[in-house]
Amino acid sequence: MIEIEIMPAFRSDGGYLMARGHAVNGHELVCNAVTVIEDCLAANLANTWHLRVRRTTEKGRYELRWNKADRKGAGLRRANDAAGFAYTGLKALAAQYPEDVHVTWKQPFTERRD
Repeated sequence: MIEIEIMPAFRSDGGYLMARGHAVNGHELVCNAVTVIEDCLAANLANTWHLRVRRTTEKGRYELRWNKADRKGAGLRRANDAAGFAYTGLKALAAQYPEDVHVTWKQPFTERRD
């Protein structure tokens, strides 16, 4: 099972996408599809929206983090739109292969001010 968690960027904090695990029953196609969607998101964030992107890969683990590169960088709202597009693709993949992929869109922490 590939567990994927996406957290959109919040204010000046960056967002992230984390994936852990492997597809079952030899479904390498599913692992490859997840990797392609993650790579497309990373390229979009870096090349289109000029955000700072950091990727970490290990066997069975992928992490993508992004935040503003500088004042000229695109707003994090656009990055969240791109992450939402990747989420939609990953959810479609999870619908086709529910035993292999689970995707969660995590809401950012918001402070309460009393």
